[in-house]
Amino acid sequence: MGKDNLKNLICSLWFVLPALALHAQPNDCRRAIVICDDRPFSFTPRFGAGLDDFLNPKNDQGCLERRENISVWFYFEFRKDMPPGYGISFTLSDSVRIRGQDYDFAIYGPNLTCDSLGSPVRCSFAQISPNQNIIRTGLGGGAVDTTEDLTGDGFVDSLIVQPGQGFFMLIDFFVGIGGTNFDSTLAQSFRLNWGGRAAPFLNCIANPNCDLVTVDAKPDTSICAGTTLNLTVSAANTNGNASVRWSGVGEADSFIEQRDSAITRITIPANAAGLFSFIATIGEGNCEHTDEIAVNVLPLPQPEITGERIICPGDTATLRAPPGFAAYRWSPGNETAPSILVTETREYGLTVTNHLGCQGTDTFTVQSKNLPSPTVLGDSILCPGESSQLTADPGYASYQWTNGDTVQTITVQTGDFYGVTLTDSDGCFVTGGTTVRNVIPQKPTLKGQSYFCEGTSTTIRANAGFQSYAWSNGSALDSAVVNTPGLLRLTVSDLNSCESVDSILITRRDNPVPVISGDRTFCSGGSTLLIATPGYKKLSMV
Repeated sequence: MGKDNLKNLICSLWFVLPALALHAQPNDCRRAIVICDDRPFSFTPRFGAGLDDFLNPKNDQGCLERRENISVWFYFEFRKDMPPGYGISFTLSDSVRIRGQDYDFAIYGPNLTCDSLGSPVRCSFAQISPNQNIIRTGLGGGAVDTTEDLTGDGFVDSLIVQPGQGFFMLIDFFVGIGGTNFDSTLAQSFRLNWGGRAAPFLNCIANPNCDLVTVDAKPDTSICAGTTLNLTVSAANTNGNASVRWSGVGEADSFIEQRDSAITRITIPANAAGLFSFIATIGEGNCEHTDEIAVNVLPLPQPEITGERIICPGDTATLRAPPGFAAYRWSPGNETAPSILVTETREYGLTVTNHLGCQGTDTFTVQSKNLPSPTVLGDSILCPGESSQLTADPGYASYQWTNGDTVQTITVQTGDFYGVTLTDSDGCFVTGGTTVRNVIPQKPTLKGQSYFCEGTSTTIRANAGFQSYAWSNGSALDSAVVNTPGLLRLTVSDLNSCESVDSILITRRDNPVPVISGDRTFCSGGSTLLIATPGYKKLSMV
């Protein structure tokens, strides 16, 4: 069979080594063909001896007397899902049954490399049937020995294998047609049939040159926390079926976004800092290689804005960033100084960059206060002898009056301007005040007869222009009718509500008792003279 038939019968995964062309032949250990499954296959070697793998003192030819003549190397490996302790056997026979054809084999392993195969774990010569038309050898067949020479029956003990184990097998064309002819073009096909419970677990994705695989993961670098980074891995000397698996050590494992790609991205949390390790594992069957990346995560700077959070009316606030950063940027406005002056109510942002290029942020909210104009309540007029209580608006942290008082309500007794400064809990203040005047009240003028005759009364009047009148006899008019002797008192309130008092003594006079003297009789046609008691202002006869 040629190479086309080989590809159809087995999964021949050719390993392309750095110094090996694509058409390289499997007559050297490094060029071993991977056996994919337990299907029988036939093969015709056409490659000659190749490089002598047994020139290496670490490789023992075992029972193969002529080492490599017309040879082919295979590699078979068992999947990790195979139960432990299963057996593997096979039969190697002359598929065309031409007299004199002779194939021998040697098996090395488990899990060795072509540079250090040691001695074969199984090795045997083919045996020819009595009529010399069937040549067979292999594992099993009831044999208990592990190696044979020409005196044996061609079979050695089957192998008990474990999950993940791999073995190299050299099959060599020992004797050609006619006994001594080693012309590879004349070599005939052999056939290999698998047996044993381990056969179904033969692993097609295997790499016999696992020791040559190199893995390069990168980059080892330093980055700032809160950023992303692409990690890449590449591998040399795989057979093209390699898989990738990314993992992180400890906390770093949670940073990985995609685990099964040659390029993955990690997202570093903003609060992370320190050295983190990421591991790229390249796997091909049971062949695994890793490379580790060290990423130094630089902590983000932690700027803290300081300044006044409250802007009092008419003021500005200064916001300050910590010193020592390489760059500053405020928003809004994109100012680049370590401090800024602000006047508006809003949130201000700061981004700082340190000398490593890492950035940190902070925000600061400023509120501009608009305090109302203060109100001072109280009587602004001082009548003689009075005082006034002046009260400023409630709710302020402190009060400062121009007269020195520091309470909300003060008592004043003299006319003046009384100013007050009100300061709230944020230190913002407003000022106000009121003017208090001393007023001299207008006195009333009482007019009227201060006496009355018995059985009569007198009316006392006050001058007009007062806000209110209060007479001691109960009258609330600007006049009072008095028919009782005594002191009549009037209290008036002027337009400033100042009171003034006046009074008048009212007396009662007895009615006069006149005495008439004269003749009580007179003659008809005559008259008589009556004389009244003198001293009366007015007399009238009735």
